[in-house]
This record gives sequence, C-alpha cells and structure tokens, in this order.
Amino acid sequence: MKQQLIIITLLVVLFTPGIAASSPASQSRQEVTLAISVGFGGQYRAGYWTPIQVSATNDAGYNVDGELRVRTQDTGGLAETTYRLPLYLAEGDTKPAFLYVSLDRGTTEVQVELVDQDGQIAGRQSVNVHQARRGDVLHAVVTDVPAVDLRSATPGTGNTSQVEWRFSDIPPLAEALAGLDTMLIFSADPGTGVLQADRVTAISNWVLGGGHLIVAGGDHWQETANVLGELLPVEPTGEYQTPSLAPLAQYLGLPTDPVAASISVIHSTPKPEATILLEIAGVPLVARRSYGNGFVDFVAVNPDEEPLKSWTELDRLWYSLLASTGQQTSWTRGFHDWSAAGAATRTTSNTVLPTFLQLCGFLALYIVLVGPVNYLVLRRLNRRELAWFTIPVLIVAFSVLAYSVGFNLRGDVAIVNRLNVVEVWPDVDQAQVKTLVGVQSPRRRTYDITVEEGYTLRALPEEGTGLQVPTTITQGARYLANDVPIDAGTVGSFSATGFIPAPHLTAKATWHLGQGTPRVSGELTNTLDFALENAVLLVNGDSQDVGTIQPGETISFNMSIGPPDPAPLTLGNPLNQYTLNSSYQGGVYGYGSCFSYSGLRLTVPQVMRNQQFVCGTNVSDREQSIRQQYQLLGALIEDRDFTGGRGMGVYLFAWSDTTLVDIELSGRTQQEEDTTLYIFELPVTVSSGRSAMLPVLPGIALTPSTGAMWGVLNASQLLPVEVPPSLTTWTVIERDNPNTRTSEVPAKIRIEDDDQVAFQFAPLPDAQLALVGELLVHFQAQGPLQLELWNWDIQAWILMDLDDRSETVSIPDPAPYLGPGNAVNVRVRPEGVGSFYRQIDHIKVAYRGWLAG
Repeated sequence: MKQQLIIITLLVVLFTPGIAASSPASQSRQEVTLAISVGFGGQYRAGYWTPIQVSATNDAGYNVDGELRVRTQDTGGLAETTYRLPLYLAEGDTKPAFLYVSLDRGTTEVQVELVDQDGQIAGRQSVNVHQARRGDVLHAVVTDVPAVDLRSATPGTGNTSQVEWRFSDIPPLAEALAGLDTMLIFSADPGTGVLQADRVTAISNWVLGGGHLIVAGGDHWQETANVLGELLPVEPTGEYQTPSLAPLAQYLGLPTDPVAASISVIHSTPKPEATILLEIAGVPLVARRSYGNGFVDFVAVNPDEEPLKSWTELDRLWYSLLASTGQQTSWTRGFHDWSAAGAATRTTSNTVLPTFLQLCGFLALYIVLVGPVNYLVLRRLNRRELAWFTIPVLIVAFSVLAYSVGFNLRGDVAIVNRLNVVEVWPDVDQAQVKTLVGVQSPRRRTYDITVEEGYTLRALPEEGTGLQVPTTITQGARYLANDVPIDAGTVGSFSATGFIPAPHLTAKATWHLGQGTPRVSGELTNTLDFALENAVLLVNGDSQDVGTIQPGETISFNMSIGPPDPAPLTLGNPLNQYTLNSSYQGGVYGYGSCFSYSGLRLTVPQVMRNQQFVCGTNVSDREQSIRQQYQLLGALIEDRDFTGGRGMGVYLFAWSDTTLVDIELSGRTQQEEDTTLYIFELPVTVSSGRSAMLPVLPGIALTPSTGAMWGVLNASQLLPVEVPPSLTTWTVIERDNPNTRTSEVPAKIRIEDDDQVAFQFAPLPDAQLALVGELLVHFQAQGPLQLELWNWDIQAWILMDLDDRSETVSIPDPAPYLGPGNAVNVRVRPEGVGSFYRQIDHIKVAYRGWLAG
C-alpha cells in the first residue's frame, strides 16, 4: 500500500507540469467589449477579402496594447490562418477598426479576439455568416436616412442581399469591397479627414475593378459631390425646382401622373466622358460614365423626397440602371481556380528535377560498384577480406555524392516566383495588379514574408500555403506573413493585390457597324521601354495573334466579330447558366494529361495560341514557361459564353518578365523570377459611316417617335445600321411568376403545358441606337407556341403574328416595344393544351436604326 502511494505521488509530480504546459497560454479576462460586423450584412464571398468592422470599448481599467485576431475555420483539411491587427486602446476609450480576412467555403461563424500585451484574451465576440453563391447579388446602400431597397430591383435569378451603411462603415480598402456588386450613396455625410480620403480611394479602385456606383441627391449632396467629384460623370453646380418628373416616368415606360409634381433637382454640367441617359430641359437627370471595368451613375434627385418617396414604381429606375451595364469579361473578378494558382506558383525554373532514367542510372552505378566491381578488384588484389572496409567506404562516398548533387540542385538561395496580372484601362491613371507568389526554400527554414506598402497579402484561398502548417498574417502599412516554416524543396504559396501607375500604350480601335457583319479595326504603338511578347488581340468571341511588339513598334489590325448569339447579362446570372453545353470542357494535353481548366475553351487557348507542352520533368525552360502560363490563365479565366464577356471591348494580352511587386524575405537572401501578363483595354469608338449617322437637327429630339422625325430621315435618305444579336445581352424576367422557367437560356428549351419563359434583351451600352427604325425578333421553335412582346405604352403583352416561312418577326414601328436603354421584353408560352412536342431552338433580338452623329 505504501509503495502504491509513493508511485501515485511520483506520477502526479511528474505529469502535473506537462498538464499545465498543455493548457492554453491565453486566459480570458473579457474586460473589453467588442461589437463586430462581418462582410456585407453577414454575407461574404468565398475566396474574396471580407471586411470585419470592429468597435472596441476598453472597460479593463488599464491601457490595452495588443492585437485583434481572427482565426479562419479549419475547413477542407487546410491548416488555419490567423489574421491580426495591432490595436492600442487607452483606458475607457472606444476605437473603431477594420480587419480583413479571407473566408473559405462553408464558413458559418467568425470569432474576433482582442489579445492584450500579456497574451491574455481581453475581449471576444463571434457572429454567424452566410456564404453568397455565384450569381447572388450584394448591394450596399450608404445613407443616413434608410429609404431605398434595391433587392426587388435586381435583374437575374440569383439571391439578393442588401446592407445599409453610413459613410464611416465603408471599408477603406478596395479589395475588401470586391465582393460587393452595387453601392448606392445618397443623403450620406461623408465626414472629413484621412479616413474619408482612404474610403474615396477604395471606392474609386473598387469601381475600376468592376463595381457599380450610383450617386443620388439628398442631404449632403454638396459634400458628396466634393469628395466623389472626380468619379462623377457630371459637375454639380447647384439646385433648381422642376415642375414635374414626367420625363422620368416616360423614360421608364410608366404612367406620368404619380410623379407630376415639383421636386428639387441638382443642376450639373456633363463631363466629356459622360453618357446622358435622361435629361430635363437640357439638364442631366440620369448620367453615366464607364470607369475601368465598372460604372458610375448620377441621379440628380433625392429618392427620399416626394413624389419619389411614395412612388411605387421607383424600383424601375434602379432596375434600369442595374440591367443596362452589359457584361464583364471572364477575367474581371480575378483568380477563381486556386488549385491552378497553387500549381503555377510551384512551377519555376528551379523545379527541374532529375529524370527517372537518370535516377535509375545513378542507382545502377551504385549497385555495380558496391557489388561486382568491388568484388573483382579485391579478388584481383587477393584481399577479399577488405570488403568489410571498402563497402562502407563506397556507401559513404555515394551518400556524400547524392547529398552534394541534391544540395547543388536546390542551391542555397530562396526562389521568389511572382506571377503578375496587370489590367490597364484607357484614360485611367491606375492599373490593377493581381499577383501569385511562390516562395521556394532550398533548406528547411522559417521566413518572414513581407509585401510592399499598398498591397495585401494572404495564403491562397481553398489551398492555403500548400505547406499544411498554420499561417499568421499581420496587417498594417505593410502586410506580413510571420514565421512561415518551409521545408527543403517545397513552395509556400500566397496571393497579393494592389494598384500601380498605369503603363499606357498609344492605341485606338473602331467598331464599324453597317448592314453586314460588324468588324473592328485600329492600331496601337508600344510606347513602353520593354517588348510585349506573344501578344494577342481579343474582341467579342474572336482573336488575332500579333506576335512580339518591340518598343516603338506600331501594328494595325482588322477583325470580324465571332458568335451570332446574345450573351447573358453578368449581374445576377449564375455561371452555370452561361453556356448551352453544361458539360465539363477544358484541358491541355502534351504526352499526358497534367492540366485542365473550367469553362469553355475560348480565351485560354486564344491567348496561348493553342501551344502544347510536355507533361513531365526535366523539360526545357520554354516548356516550363508555357505550362506556367497555362496554369496562370486557368486560375484567372473562366468562360461561360462564347463572347468571353468582352462586349464591345478590344483587349491586348501580352507577356513580359517585368518586376512589379516587391516581396521581401526578411533577413534572407533571395532570387526572383517574374512572369507578367499585361491586359490592355484599348480605347474604342463606334462608327457607322457618314451616311448612316443621324444628323443633329435643330429643334428635333432624338426619341423613338414617328412623324416629323421619320419624314426628315426619309428625306435625308440615310441607310440604317444593324445591331446584331451578338451585341446584345439577355436576362430572365417575370421571376415572380411560378410558371416562369428561371433556369433557362434563350435557346434549346423544352416547354410543357404550364410553362413559360421570359427574357429581357438589350443592346450593349456602346451599341445603343439613338433612333430605332426596325426591331427584328429571330424566333425558331417547334410545336404550337405563342411569341409575345411587352408594350411599354399600354403596359401589356402583345401577341406577335408568326410566319411559318420565316423565323424573323419584323416590327417596323418599334417605339412601343422599346424600354429604357432600348430594352425589349420577350415572352413565350404554349398555345393550347395537349401532348405536343414544344421546343424553342433560339430567341434573338436585333435592331436597325441610327447612331447619334
């Protein structure tokens, strides 16, 4: 018994320190109150930066000099990533802060901790979050007087969410806004100071990347115009009273009586780049400008002022703005395939390994020397007893040789592999840079990886660093990945984003519209101090290889557009609806299959000019480069329709090895490898030839009306131009009708007795005619079906007469069927009930008319 007590006592003494050591070092004091808001009203997009707004109140009774921490969930077998932000909080103080994290798929909860200077948790708060799917739409309404709901005014079939912010709630980082589709600002006090300037910069860069900003009137419109003035399409100058908003109702195709009342309007002067969507007495009421990949709209009235405040059709205004933005390119949203991104970072010139045959030869030499050669030599010397000595010597010698060969193959310098994508827009001083970073270590070492100021840094979403070790990202003036352990010969993968001064070319491109197939022509000059290698021009569905463009060299081009079909409106349409063939496509094959990508085979093979590479090791530098370029493009691009989302844009893709982003391995020597893809959007004009331009005639407005205008046109004997279906977009409408098939594209649709399909077609923003003389609906179908068009004047569906001998329905007086932006609503329903085979082969819309001269 005594022995047992002694043993138990010894065990307790021995293991108690271990138990204590294994307990968490941080204990909870909970003396700081945290209020947090995650993402966009609790919504986030997987793979995007997600903002977390924190308000910390110090009730601890002492100054807290610590840091905010967020740990991402360990999903999909990935090691967790900790994001931290230093925070000093004086006793009794309340301080706001923004922390940015990257949330992976399936995250349902986010927990924020404040850790003080003693390593103890001084405050903790958690909140539930919900992942937005592709095709879902996220709006932010920035106002001091919440009065607008955009959720019911959103096109497409995705779910819609809205967050209401004050100006101070806007994250001062463009990357944190990337998951947001639309921002409406009205009656919001923008405040002053450094944070105001940071938020304006963030909004500007967010629009560049593809955001849609709408600025409306209301209280504080002067302050808003002052801080956002450079972005606006107009220059506000004052206010005036208009007796009626009837022109607005007419523009939207609605009755005018509900808005036939006086209201304040912001007087403004349009800028040269502005497109006036609607004006009253020569003053812009709704104006737009494109800015990079995005749009900025200006609405010169306060939606919270009567008669708009109580107007039940106000949603139609927001819908018309949201549904008229056209398409976004298949690369606009940045990297999406993080597996391909990780593979690209691991493909460097230093990853060329010995071949299988070389390894077999080395092993065979070892066996021959240790066995037969060693035996024959000792037998000849008649000293076979020395084998106990010679065999260990040979083993040691070969071990040293193998180690030396491996050491020299890996070297002693870390390789920083940077793959940059630079997007440049005409007449914009900023260019966006998206970078994949691979850090390859020759030895097992720990690295502090720092990105230059102005860039964000994170592990790859859905992939992590690829090292299966926890990662810590510290945010500040410079983002830092702390103490990252990287094994010998392995690669740690990261992503960085930021903006640089734009490297512009001298270029011009013209779309030629006429009676036949549209074409694009133009020229460009490389005004940069480096060559643009393997350059390719891309337009709507087509491409042209232009080779390497040397500094100072000028090239010209002339191209026809590709597909004849309309493309889906980007906003609100899930990607799985973008293609008629939903089966998986993609893949590049050499002597095996080692790379594939999602989406249609369009942009990736066009940019790579269908080059092939060998799937294997010990390949040439050129083959390694081709493989890496394919991987980079596969991570960036996903085509879901045969236009590539290019609309009427003209784009130059070209390669270089220029260095853009400074990645520093603190205290370590490093060697850099750079692969840079430049994407230049060229400035575009639209021409129809002198004889097809609508003359500007005194006293005659450019409206789709008959009468005097038609008389003038006939007298002038002008030939109209045609906007073909390939320059239009479509989106699903009548989503609230339970009979509407909301998951269909306007082709290859089987229709049952109770089914219907309804689509809105609209020309691309640059293809809108000033006057439409004829509307063409191309409808090919089988079985008894009814084709209907929406009459905006009488607010009713009108049945069209179909001719069995032609698939085209011509409407020579189209004005009643044209909505905002020349939108046309088309509906198809069964005719009669019975066991009929009904199929819609396709629905397309084309316009004939005149451009403004």
